Amino acid sequence: MDLNKLVGYVKTRYKADLTDPQIIEHLNEKYLELSEPFTADVRAEDDSLSTVEGQTEYTLGADSRRIIEIHIVSDDERRRLRRMDPVAVLYPRETGLPRRWYSLGMNGEEGTTRQQFGLDPIPDLANDDLQLYVIYEPEPVKLDDDGDIPKFVPDEKHHVIAWGAMATLAAQQEDYGVAQTWDGHYSRAFNEIMVKHAGLSRDNFPDSARQVTPQ
Repeated sequence: MDLNKLVGYVKTRYKADLTDPQIIEHLNEKYLELSEPFTADVRAEDDSLSTVEGQTEYTLGADSRRIIEIHIVSDDERRRLRRMDPVAVLYPRETGLPRRWYSLGMNGEEGTTRQQFGLDPIPDLANDDLQLYVIYEPEPVKLDDDGDIPKFVPDEKHHVIAWGAMATLAAQQEDYGVAQTWDGHYSRAFNEIMVKHAGLSRDNFPDSARQVTPQ
């Protein structure tokens, strides 16, 4: 179901004086929310960054939910950096070949979810312009054009996005009975998806539970 059909779905089921931009705004809110269980095990890679002498902060070039790993290429070898807690960074800062990385959260720029991170040690001149590979969990691009189709969310679940949007729109119109009805539909569908997908995510099980010992 593309964006044009999602807007039409809302209009035919909730009769109110709403503009298309109002509907699209809340469709995107619920689209981002509903897609999260489906992106939990999806990985993308960004290779647009390299180390810069003396630079302490780096910003991922794509919208994302979280950074998973960072690799660096040194002496023609790709190496995984260890993740560290930012509170463990020691001062004065060490310089040299980065061996660790730490999350700095999102950059705060309106309309984006660009993750920031730091490297430790801070790159020096001898370790300037080394290729970085950032592996991350992607966040879907917002729907904008009529033909845009929700990514990651299966086709058969696209209508759930509209249910969530209608709940929010009705609440804003103070049509609380309608809002409660659609929110109930959306919440039940969302919880079912969470149980089926996020509940079975690999990250939810300790390593010991995934190990199989030969008999």
